[in-house]
Amino acid sequence: MTETMTMGVARGANGERAVTDALRIFAGVRNGTMRAVASLTEEQAGFRPNSKEWSVAQILDHLLLTEGLYRTQMSRMVDLARQGRSLNIDVSLSEVDLSLPFIPKALMPLMALPLTMMNMFVPQVLRETVLRFPVMKAKNPKISEPAAAKSISLLREELAASLAQTEACFAGTLPTNASRVTVSHPVFGRNTIANVFGLMAAHEERHGSQISSLLRDPAFPTGGRF
Repeated sequence: MTETMTMGVARGANGERAVTDALRIFAGVRNGTMRAVASLTEEQAGFRPNSKEWSVAQILDHLLLTEGLYRTQMSRMVDLARQGRSLNIDVSLSEVDLSLPFIPKALMPLMALPLTMMNMFVPQVLRETVLRFPVMKAKNPKISEPAAAKSISLLREELAASLAQTEACFAGTLPTNASRVTVSHPVFGRNTIANVFGLMAAHEERHGSQISSLLRDPAFPTGGRF
């Protein structure tokens, strides 16, 4: 009994360390995002090279909406761990309606099971790589669709506030079984809390590259400090 308890405590400590490390990496990526947009003017933040591409302001709004979505899921995971209940949360395509370029949107609901089965064999590093680099363009879920226009000064404040809110969710001691709780989605696969932070960091890095491209666009408005 004592040995079993000791092993459980050790697993819990390792799991909490993994979450702390993954959160620190995400926070570092977010701080990089905030530095990149620290001196943008409203005109620069609203610049769009064409009607199909987002402005910096829209990208930031999308990042905030996505972080809020992930934070809600991770909070649910921690709550389940505290209650000692089911160790997996299933998120359907109807809840997070991400679509893939090679699958017509009308057929996506039919792909839930095949995608789930396929993701059982996809390593976490590959999921993060697909998110980090634009090797495949996917249509974002409606829930993370950005507003047409939002003040850059407000967005800068919200970037810092949202990160603080996410960090606050994990400020205390996590339940010992928190590292065993997972969330599953047909496209993203099954992920622990630490894995979710990895996906969040990869996603923000992808859009960080998008922001960098906008800042280098020949038509980007002049002014501000870079």
